[in-house]
Amino acid sequence: MDVEAFREIVREALYHLYDYAFLQQSPLVRLFGLEKAPSPARALHEMLEGAIQALWEEGEYRNQRYHQILYARYVQEFTQRDIANQLGVTPRHLRREELKAVIALAERLREKLKVPLNEWEELGLQKGNGKRGLASELRWLKKSFAGQASNIISSVNRVLALARAMARGNIEFQFLQPEKELMGAIAPTVLDQVLLSLLTAGIGVVGEGKIVVGALGQKDRIVIRVEGSSRHSPRAVGVRRTESVDFTETIQVVSQLLEVFGGRVEQWSCEREAFSIVFWVFSVERKTVLAIEDNLDTLRLWERYLRNTPFQLIALPNPSLALEEAIRLRPDLIVLDVMMSEIDGWKLLGELRAHSVTKDIPLIVCTVLPQKAFALSLGADGFLQKPFTRRAFLQALTQQIEGAGIE
Repeated sequence: MDVEAFREIVREALYHLYDYAFLQQSPLVRLFGLEKAPSPARALHEMLEGAIQALWEEGEYRNQRYHQILYARYVQEFTQRDIANQLGVTPRHLRREELKAVIALAERLREKLKVPLNEWEELGLQKGNGKRGLASELRWLKKSFAGQASNIISSVNRVLALARAMARGNIEFQFLQPEKELMGAIAPTVLDQVLLSLLTAGIGVVGEGKIVVGALGQKDRIVIRVEGSSRHSPRAVGVRRTESVDFTETIQVVSQLLEVFGGRVEQWSCEREAFSIVFWVFSVERKTVLAIEDNLDTLRLWERYLRNTPFQLIALPNPSLALEEAIRLRPDLIVLDVMMSEIDGWKLLGELRAHSVTKDIPLIVCTVLPQKAFALSLGADGFLQKPFTRRAFLQALTQQIEGAGIE
């Protein structure tokens, strides 16, 4: 087994850092002698997170940069777009840096192997087993982008801007924009890719003509139609003709992407110079979260956590206005930090629980201290101990909205 395969196995484990069922089956468990640990998956998780932290402790700027990227990407589970914005680079540049960071991490892990590389085949770890096929990619998408939601209007406009550049003026694009905001239960990155794949294939079918995109909310679904037709003029120079077999392959991949998020291709057709496709995704209703926290940096972090999710954060850095704003806004959920400089958070919790308007609004207390039992005894519905990950935050919010309560 070669070094490249080892790097790929490490990358797979990072992608599934919180999926203990996957980590349990990872070849890294055997390679690092973790089989006898009480929980091999947890041991592997801790080993990987520790290796990421060790990059920072080395002190070298480049390795600390790698630590920032890997920690934000895999431990905190930020999207590539969010991390790129934080670091002031383009997503494309970040992907290159992330690859280098994974390679650097893998090299440090390889030095600690309990089983030499030349003995891998004896463990049944044949070359190529670490390569991600489409099925593995789809599982990763489902895990990595779980809980995200897309603003349909923003996504279509974003992709149409790219399509216009690709078409070089040969195609007229039209968006039949819905009157109100539509939020779909699919990650923005995935919806963008679905639309871009369809438009790319459609440009090849139409050549010169018109492509129309429409979106419509129907009960619990959002139906999106993409169709195009040629003007029957000579095909533009440099525009590759998309054959029906190419369009079929595009539909197959798009269908698999949609199914990961519960969506489906409803119908499609592709003729000589015209095409049409109708697909749908489930719609989501955005829930408002009133965040009472006097630390602006923390509020900004929470805003990033909830970007592209069914939750809309309303930041309230002035806790003295908390009760008044909660009564006025009537949010779907309240997140309350009880350790604030200007006000006693525990007292505020009592006031929120005593008022007739706010007493039944699900409320999550967060603090750096392990005070879950105390918080619940005073009327909180949930508890998060700082610092917490994006995954933990989303799980806590979803649990309360769905009425699951506290374990």
